[in-house]
Amino acid sequence: MKRDIYPLLPVIAATLALFWIVPGVPFAHLDDPSYWGVIGYGLTLVVVVTRVLGRRSDASERRWLIGFLVGMPLIYIAAWLRFGGAASWLAIEFVGLVLFSGIAWLSVRRSVWFLPSGIALHALWDAGHYGIAEFIPNWYVVGCIVADVALGLYIAGRLSGLALVATRSSPRDAV
Repeated sequence: MKRDIYPLLPVIAATLALFWIVPGVPFAHLDDPSYWGVIGYGLTLVVVVTRVLGRRSDASERRWLIGFLVGMPLIYIAAWLRFGGAASWLAIEFVGLVLFSGIAWLSVRRSVWFLPSGIALHALWDAGHYGIAEFIPNWYVVGCIVADVALGLYIAGRLSGLALVATRSSPRDAV
């Protein structure tokens, strides 16, 4: 268990930072997709911590994190649908959905390394929205960058355990 604690350090730091970055309480803003992302991160934190405590398997954590990777672009699409914006942004967000879904698929079929890489890469996707995407608040962009980098580092730090699960599942999943 001790080796599992070290990869958690960026997640702990990110969680503390998010308390400062996120305005208000997420459950008070359920009509705003930006807060759905915050709730998703909170649920991801529960999955990660319960895995570290031995209450959840590596396989279930990996499945959740793959879902997290696919779900991140959906927040942007939902925010565009809720608040509107240029049609070109919606097209860009669908490109992101295809891109990150493809990376998630590669993490299952080719190499588990695509999982931390994809989540960390999403931080760059977020950065491209800062100050120019009228449908998503800047606090969300900054918070998502912090969360993506932290989760990417956590997964990379845990990769040996995740790779073992992938190897047991199918030879194609092995690193």
